[in-house]
Amino acid sequence: MERLAWLALLLVGCGGGSTASLPPAGDGGGSGIPGEGDAAMTVPDEGLADGGMIDDGGAKSDAGTAACTLIACGGDLLGSWHLQSTCYGPGKPLSSLTCPRLSIDERGLETTGEMVFSPNMTYTINLTTNGTRVLSYDTTCPQYTCDSLKASLGTDVSCQEAANVCTCNVPYQNEIEQESGTISLDHNVVIIKPQLPQGLSQHRHSYCVAADDMKMSVTPDATPGGDEVAAGVYQMFRR
Repeated sequence: MERLAWLALLLVGCGGGSTASLPPAGDGGGSGIPGEGDAAMTVPDEGLADGGMIDDGGAKSDAGTAACTLIACGGDLLGSWHLQSTCYGPGKPLSSLTCPRLSIDERGLETTGEMVFSPNMTYTINLTTNGTRVLSYDTTCPQYTCDSLKASLGTDVSCQEAANVCTCNVPYQNEIEQESGTISLDHNVVIIKPQLPQGLSQHRHSYCVAADDMKMSVTPDATPGGDEVAAGVYQMFRR
């Protein structure tokens, strides 16, 4: 759930007048049902909580449209769930930032692993993420150059610049996320609260259980201003 633990640092740096300093990708500093950071994970899945639909526009053609779509219906989520496929979204430009063309595309990521939701309303998560996240920056912002961004993102990152946009491919290899805490339910939403110090705030996931299959939304990452960055769907089966 905390895969973007460093994302908040990046987003604050965009408007702060100095080059963001980030740990290299895959350093184990966070991961995610987003492998996502605390500031990023406090935003509810708006439009999903009341039975809405999420569709990433066919980000993963091999998964098919059905795998990338969630109609929240709730249901019995207690048990041990195997995450068999993911369908991350392309993200959106972040309009609240000084650098409005910054965007994060997670369609190249794949997460597998286990989620366990217990009758005493606790949970454990053990997930592994592989693939590539694509970050795009507006280099008209004076604090950004493509070279400095590449250096801040790590030695395995590749960046290219065109039309004042620096696009960086950030690889993730066997990035492990382990988390535990408590859960509560709100209609078709499971509210997940990590045990300290794993997370500082709760985050929400719309879900739908049909027999022993479940789809769950990837909580959108967000800027401090509340702009949604990326979303997606996890598809699981109960063991």
